[in-house]
Amino acid sequence: MQFETRPIVFYGLWLLTFLGMPIGGGLARLIVGPADTVVRSLLAGALAGAVIGLAQWLMLRQVRPIGPVWIAATAAGLGLGFALAQALVGNSMGATEVALRGLICGAVIAALQWLASRDVVPNAWIWSVAVFIGWPLAWTITRAIGVDLSQNWVVFGASGAIVFAIITAVALGVMTRLSVQIR
Repeated sequence: MQFETRPIVFYGLWLLTFLGMPIGGGLARLIVGPADTVVRSLLAGALAGAVIGLAQWLMLRQVRPIGPVWIAATAAGLGLGFALAQALVGNSMGATEVALRGLICGAVIAALQWLASRDVVPNAWIWSVAVFIGWPLAWTITRAIGVDLSQNWVVFGASGAIVFAIITAVALGVMTRLSVQIR
């Protein structure tokens, strides 16, 4: 990985990608409404996922040869993942259901992002593991701090988004370190 800026600057800027989540979630809520049915979950998830994917891609393309397919993979992942979660757990926001919602979304997003990056990003599986772990953790944190999840948002709150950004920053660092050691 070749940094055009100092790594500390990149990782500092990477943390700002968390903004894609509240912006994407807010836009999805404004256009689609609450993600309280399978169809609305699919549409809201795809819209929010596109915004999240765009925020991530704008940063990732600085250090990884990732094309705009990343945006589509993230949109499809969150749309399909949230629709599946809605079909399985409905609108319940108990601790188990919230963690399961995050686990399902994280798994689908991780799989599709891995497919979008595996041929061009060494150690892309590390990113996928971080996403798989990060989504349920972020939803759980959002619930634990008392955010009202009964509003059926398609993404977790800013607190969870910040934690997710930190987890993925660590994953990027590990990926970079392993790539350098392999050469």
